[in-house]
Amino acid sequence: MALNRWIGGAAAVAQVQTETVADTWANAQPDTLTATINNKDVVFTVGATETVSAVVAGMVAAWNASTVPEHAEITAVDADPDIVFTADIAGIPFILTLVADTAGDGDVSSVATTAATGPNHADSAANWSLGAVPVNTNEVIIEDSSVPILYGFDQSGVALASCDIKQSYTGTIGLPTQNANGYAEYREQYLKIDPGVLTIGEGGGTGSGRIKIDHGAEPQVITVLGSGARAEPGIPSILLKGSDGANTLAINRGDVGVAIFGGESAEYASLAIGYTTSQPTDARVITGGSVTLPVVDKSGGTLDLGAASLTTVTQSAGEMTLRSTSDIVNTLKLDGGICYDMGGVNTVGTLTIAEAAEYNHDKSHAARTITNITMVKGAIFTDTFGVTTQTYGFDLSLTKLEDVVIHLPPNKTWTPSAI
Repeated sequence: MALNRWIGGAAAVAQVQTETVADTWANAQPDTLTATINNKDVVFTVGATETVSAVVAGMVAAWNASTVPEHAEITAVDADPDIVFTADIAGIPFILTLVADTAGDGDVSSVATTAATGPNHADSAANWSLGAVPVNTNEVIIEDSSVPILYGFDQSGVALASCDIKQSYTGTIGLPTQNANGYAEYREQYLKIDPGVLTIGEGGGTGSGRIKIDHGAEPQVITVLGSGARAEPGIPSILLKGSDGANTLAINRGDVGVAIFGGESAEYASLAIGYTTSQPTDARVITGGSVTLPVVDKSGGTLDLGAASLTTVTQSAGEMTLRSTSDIVNTLKLDGGICYDMGGVNTVGTLTIAEAAEYNHDKSHAARTITNITMVKGAIFTDTFGVTTQTYGFDLSLTKLEDVVIHLPPNKTWTPSAI
């Protein structure tokens, strides 16, 4: 297995897209020529029967007069009968379509394109130590570099042996949701890879503030050992998604979000959250509502859990906010820490609360049914608004009522019975 390292050394080349205008244009409908980027149009409308030269000149003038940020990144040049669109900054790609809508014979067609490339393109051979883009069975290492990986992301057909993004890598991988020029990013935002084994944050260093990985439809073993400070306020430093139900995700330290944006989804067999040095703060994790995640085992950090299809959730330390959209959480086992339940009308099958652990429903007024509740000495159950239904009451295991804390509203009937 060959080792292929990210070096980011390719020369920057500006994207050039050449479109040829042809045939006869008239104002019968009227005829129009429309250039579009990111669903934002520049339209040249033919006012009368026009020559190709006039149509080319009209579109070039209309395009270059546009103040829309996406348009302003590209300059159009009149090369009659061609219109040549060129990126103003080498290395940054664009996605532009030019469409003719005519009653007559007016036409436009792409005749030549120079692809963007540069030091930030994952698909450029010059950016890799082997002089080739990674292929099947390569071991990829990204370390000791600050060169961002921003474009050429779709490497999803490559079955790498492994991908290791070290904590010494301080560049960014992926694009933010909002472009710095003031528009919603329309280019691919995630690096698409299928490494089999993905490790992020190993070793010394300050880490990266943005790593966005789409690990595709093949099973992955993913371990997060560290991350950098957030590159964007409110957005976790590491963003992951993948669609194989056999994926496993283990986080010892780091700031991680899983499929947190609208329209995103992910599937994992399990999520394990631990810690390295600071049990309460080493890990900060959030999952979106369209994450399929049967098993969660948490022994530290904070977790905002919005996943579906939960079966077993275990916490031994730290803080968890449960926002499950599952029809039922089969087992919720609190061996330590606090769980803030923000769930709605769904059911928790079995809730177990250990000594000093707390189940707390006070942040939500949504109803929650809990079928079985077991508490030991020192356990805490909080529902001061009385929105939970305890189907079979509280089972006090090897303890007495005065040795547990149960916060419920007044005017309740308590009927003791044997477990």
